[in-house]
Amino acid sequence: MKNSSEIREAKTISGEITGVIENILKVTQAKVGSWTYDFQEDTYFASEEVFRIFEVNREDYSGTLEGFYAFVHPEDVSEVKRRIKEVLQGNALNHKFRVLVGGGKEKILHVRAEQFYGDRRKQGKLIGLLQDITDQILLDKGIQRIQKEIMQGDYLRELMGVAQDLKNTEGIRDELKKIREQIHDVHQAFKMGSWVVDLSDGKVKWSPTTYKIYGVSPDTFEPTIEGVVDRIHEDDRERAIGVLRSPQEKNPFQMDFRIRRPDGKIRSISHLIERIADETTGDVIGLRGTIQDITEQRSLEEKVCNAQKQMVEMEKRFKILVENGDDVIVIIDKLGIMNYVSPAVKKLAGFSKAELEGDSLFRYFEEKELDKIKRLIGKSIKKPESTVKEFVVFRARREKPLYLELRMSNYLKDPTVKGIVMNWRDITHRVEMQRKITHIANHDDLTKLPNRMYFQRKVKTAIYRAEKLKHRLSVYAGH
Repeated sequence: MKNSSEIREAKTISGEITGVIENILKVTQAKVGSWTYDFQEDTYFASEEVFRIFEVNREDYSGTLEGFYAFVHPEDVSEVKRRIKEVLQGNALNHKFRVLVGGGKEKILHVRAEQFYGDRRKQGKLIGLLQDITDQILLDKGIQRIQKEIMQGDYLRELMGVAQDLKNTEGIRDELKKIREQIHDVHQAFKMGSWVVDLSDGKVKWSPTTYKIYGVSPDTFEPTIEGVVDRIHEDDRERAIGVLRSPQEKNPFQMDFRIRRPDGKIRSISHLIERIADETTGDVIGLRGTIQDITEQRSLEEKVCNAQKQMVEMEKRFKILVENGDDVIVIIDKLGIMNYVSPAVKKLAGFSKAELEGDSLFRYFEEKELDKIKRLIGKSIKKPESTVKEFVVFRARREKPLYLELRMSNYLKDPTVKGIVMNWRDITHRVEMQRKITHIANHDDLTKLPNRMYFQRKVKTAIYRAEKLKHRLSVYAGH
């Protein structure tokens, strides 16, 4: 007959399950961020969730590949670099690794990425998703251990034997009931079920949540290996059969595939699988594990990935427009330093992009034009919500002056721009044509001398000034 130690042990396991349930809320948060790495520019752009995962501010991150490696756990750096090298050869990235953040705190991350090529099949961008799976890994391990001890292990049977011996002890029965209810709560909250497969006779046991994930009822469906295989999506079926025939050496291991429910709906599920070995021979005699419905997570990842692809396409189109358009885009800081100049500046002003970037905008304007530029920048800083415009003369690398229509928009507080965006449009031809028209209208075609219209306009201007200043006016006509 057992004593009260079994009851205390049951309470201990019950407390562990309660802790697991409390962690469910942490794990069910997506903790998924998106990112883009530009191979040509060696620059990195990421969503805010990525920076929350790394526990850094956007401005504190260098944005380079080496900056990313600085976060990776020293024992995982070589493997991560190897995976990145494989990506450069055209392979997709799907890898789990550890990072050290916040003064040494260890996290486990899952990264998935795909490469998108630029023009002429040059390496373009690597677009991917980053997920913090630390809590999920810990939860999986906790549930595996508890299920191993309680649901499939000898402990549950032992407790039931104790309950039989202690018929008058209500405490142990209450604890058993509580444990079953808590395990069910875990499965329900996390959309997670459990299962066991006996490879010797093909028998399969499912938990209630597993039936729900597959969309069947325990009253009408008895799980078998053949029945489970039939419900696996046809594109994933061969891979799943291969695992059943030759389980992976790693224990436990993860396998994801899709299933087709009786109502025709397709669900994505993830398995954490553990081999069951014969204690004498060491042969694999069964499999057991957890099953989780990850359809919503996959849908979210797909949406983010599609959005990233659209962003890349839009960026490509924008790049083509910027590089082949007549207008020049310039981004300056508050002091007038040009941080970005579009390639079109070569055709417009004769300067290369490299010559101007990092230089002061003020060096290319003289006297009155320089005053105009400084006033315009000051106005843009004071009224960031407005787009300001001015006509200026730029000191270009050519004999004739370059007349520009200049527009400014303040994006200093935008974390992706951090500057004042300027649009330069060449209006030199328009200015020259306007001057020609004005000259023709005020001069004689034959003599090229000022005509009557010019004379009348000058007289009107002189009269207006004299009246305003209260001066006398005289007109002298001579031969």
